[in-house]
Amino acid sequence: MNKKYAFVLALLSASHPGYAVLHPQILNPTIRSCETGRYRCSAAVRYQSTGTGTIDVVPRGIPNPNGSRELQTIGVHCMLGDASSGIAFSDCEFDDTLTHRPNYNGCRLASTEAWDLDPSSQCQTDLTWGGHTGAGPGGECVLFVQKGEWSSASALTIYGRVNPTEVANAGNLFCQKPLPPNVGCSISLSAEIDHRTIAPTARSDVSITGTVDCGASPKVTVMGGGELSLAPGLKSNVIAQLDGTGGVSVTSRLEANDAPAGEHRGAVIVVISPF
Repeated sequence: MNKKYAFVLALLSASHPGYAVLHPQILNPTIRSCETGRYRCSAAVRYQSTGTGTIDVVPRGIPNPNGSRELQTIGVHCMLGDASSGIAFSDCEFDDTLTHRPNYNGCRLASTEAWDLDPSSQCQTDLTWGGHTGAGPGGECVLFVQKGEWSSASALTIYGRVNPTEVANAGNLFCQKPLPPNVGCSISLSAEIDHRTIAPTARSDVSITGTVDCGASPKVTVMGGGELSLAPGLKSNVIAQLDGTGGVSVTSRLEANDAPAGEHRGAVIVVISPF
């Protein structure tokens, strides 16, 4: 695939299904068309994606218990900045118009006491949206937030309360950033890390390695930070590192502390971007 590479990393361990929270995420967003404005590809910017999936995220805080069970999409919009030129993003705000986020339906929480999705939730989104004019590529992205619990300057998310400038300048930590047409990466890497069977109290580090072709200064991000609480007494920290400009390694550092027996899977998204 072009633009960026995102893959689902499965973590296998000796534990029963735990308390990892599945959270919706726009998959493989790309810029399908744009024009040159203040920056390259910064006017009449239109986006597309392959849909919506879920990843495991350790919640930082809880939703507003008096708020809605519905989740909604909002976009990050900045007027200034350009990732390809190293210019930080500024004059940023959250925006819920269809110029900056896809339409959505059927995405709700099981309750307002936690970020767990209702089992019947499908979290479907339209595959196209856009019309942005302002900052260059690298700052715009789409977040899922508790409906109504946001303003142009702040939003309540599974990652805690965040502001748009923070999200815009955090790379792909909170959401995947679409790249301009004809800017892409290729990667060869296994999609699974297997810890096999470990003792109830033990540590296990397992790594996979691969190759990347992503320009002269690629960046790698584990979306959400890579800290997973897979079950009571079972945690993993997923770390991705580049080896020069042509290699990548992903390590799962699993720690079990009196973890119950069984099998558990978790998933993260690792994004490799040319800037």
